[in-house]
Amino acid sequence: MKIGLSGRLLRAGMVVALGLMAMTGSAQSWSFAYMSDNQSLSLTSPGVNTGVVANLAADIVSNQAELLLVGGDLIFGDGNVAEMVTQYNHFKSAIAVLTNAGIPVYPVPGNHEFLCKTNDALTPYEIATSAWATAFGQFMPQNGPVGEKGMTYGFEHRNALFLGLNQWDSFSNYTGNANAWVAAQLAASTQTHTFTFGHTPMTMATGAAEVSNRNEFWSLLGQADERMYFCGHEHYRARALTHTPDADRHFIYEITDGNGGAPFLAGSAPVFPEPNDILFTNLFYNNTNYGYTLVDVDGPVVTCRWRYYEDTGTGIVWHTTD
Repeated sequence: MKIGLSGRLLRAGMVVALGLMAMTGSAQSWSFAYMSDNQSLSLTSPGVNTGVVANLAADIVSNQAELLLVGGDLIFGDGNVAEMVTQYNHFKSAIAVLTNAGIPVYPVPGNHEFLCKTNDALTPYEIATSAWATAFGQFMPQNGPVGEKGMTYGFEHRNALFLGLNQWDSFSNYTGNANAWVAAQLAASTQTHTFTFGHTPMTMATGAAEVSNRNEFWSLLGQADERMYFCGHEHYRARALTHTPDADRHFIYEITDGNGGAPFLAGSAPVFPEPNDILFTNLFYNNTNYGYTLVDVDGPVVTCRWRYYEDTGTGIVWHTTD
């Protein structure tokens, strides 16, 4: 059994059902999807680019993905608990076609989840975590580190281990990765594949503390033979080839999918901070199309594709590229 957000998530008189979903069938051939950064330009309702999110959700269903990972910044934020939950409910409504099909959704927070108002009773952090727990956290696996239940977690699906990481505790404070917890999950796993997702690109780490945390994290993934890390935060789609900063030099693809509805980041290509002891080369960049990553798993073979669309004015046309 897998815990995940599934079932009917629409409000306004419609039944809400969140809970367990049984996973059956062969572990040999299956797919999952990843998207990130779905927020609108401002806190003006609904706080989510619902049209884009609905388009992505419909295509994920049509491609028969068995689960969806979401890498944070689902909403713009900047609200109290009730206002944040309302924005989350707009996101849930936008993915209703997916959750109504019984496809579980596993989100982690980004920094916009911690962009909250304050008052005399609650801090922004307390507002953020309360709203997250109400909307998502209580339905996620509760096996994360202390203080991170429902925000950092792991779960298994078919022949894969998934690790979802919260990396923030305020809008502007990046806390890094829970490396001790990650190490324990990787050591205990007997699955063929591991896929880790969070909000923040590791290629963008700056400062001694961030780089040290990143390098330890990257070495852990490499030692576990993980070859893909999914993130967002930067509002474009990029695929960077990296290597671990150790003698083994394991290769890891960093998939940045910050094009799930947020305003695109201007610029001709990502500008990576130096020195960057994990970056090998950036292989792909797009800051003009909304899309998501579709991952096909066939036994030991993993294929990663980017699905994106163009709005022709009379409809949308979908494309696929590596």
